[in-house]
Amino acid sequence: MQGVLKPQTLAVVCVAVALSVAPHWTRAQQNAVELSLPEARALAAHALSNGRPELASKIAGGLLEADPRSTYGHYVLANAYAEMGRIREGRQAASRAYRYSTIPVQKFEAAELAARLSYAQERPTLTQLWLRRAVQHAPSAQIEAQLAKDYAKVRQQNPFSFSLSGGL
Repeated sequence: MQGVLKPQTLAVVCVAVALSVAPHWTRAQQNAVELSLPEARALAAHALSNGRPELASKIAGGLLEADPRSTYGHYVLANAYAEMGRIREGRQAASRAYRYSTIPVQKFEAAELAARLSYAQERPTLTQLWLRRAVQHAPSAQIEAQLAKDYAKVRQQNPFSFSLSGGL
């Protein structure tokens, strides 16, 4: 987290809440609500689970403003974009979530989401890449086996095949 921001405070854009609380405020005041980081994370998750991806993406933007390397912020943004049909942007946000994550389960979740979004874009080679990354961080043998099945299915659909060999 950057030193300029207090770790417990984050200004998050939340138009729906601000408008219902104070309809007589100026437009700038209506758009800003102060939340702690845990509150912002909880509100983002709530927005996603209740079909409000636009709100979730605004909250994720606030989280990323506070910390551009926030795995959670990028992951929420990826899910919000996916729900809004912005598949390419969602995959890119999932890729950033994977890059910045340090915890294996977060890497798994980000890679699995990137694989699903790559598949939705009909990009089988990229889907295979993300499935390989997901299997490296799979939380259980059962999930690893399912990923292997998914990989085999995508491999069959992929018109491209790569083979590398080397030696001295």
